[in-house]
Amino acid sequence: MAVLDFAVDSFELEFIDSPPGRANETPPPSPDEERRLRRMISNRESARRSRMRRQRHLEGLLREEERLTAQNRGLSDRLEAMNCYSTLLRRDNERLLLASAALRRRLAEAGRTYNYLLRGRLSWISHPPPAPLSSMAAGNDPTLASLTAHAGAFFISN
Repeated sequence: MAVLDFAVDSFELEFIDSPPGRANETPPPSPDEERRLRRMISNRESARRSRMRRQRHLEGLLREEERLTAQNRGLSDRLEAMNCYSTLLRRDNERLLLASAALRRRLAEAGRTYNYLLRGRLSWISHPPPAPLSSMAAGNDPTLASLTAHAGAFFISN
């Protein structure tokens, strides 16, 4: 949107629009006066161009503001999504750490059972263990019960 300045004072109109036949009524301007009028017209034109440049600059800044606002909104949405994703990953990591700890405990217990059975191997040769031992050593854990049963069978057969 350009702002134009077409204001011209009455003296300029007389000077510019004075017909040649009316020279007797208005004396021709002196060289200093003519220079002053040209300078005044030039200054007004320069001011008009300056206002137009300033207006274009302002419009460019407003477009830049709209673009940056939209970009900021997009980045904010993306950050929120990344925060949600990060929270989900943290929860999943905590779950996996708990599962890992539980598996380590089960593995340690299986190792202890294996060591117990290995130490008892020599005594099993002369006195085989009773059948309920494998279910008692394993507790309520079916995996550990099957491991104990297989280990007992291995040691008895060897």
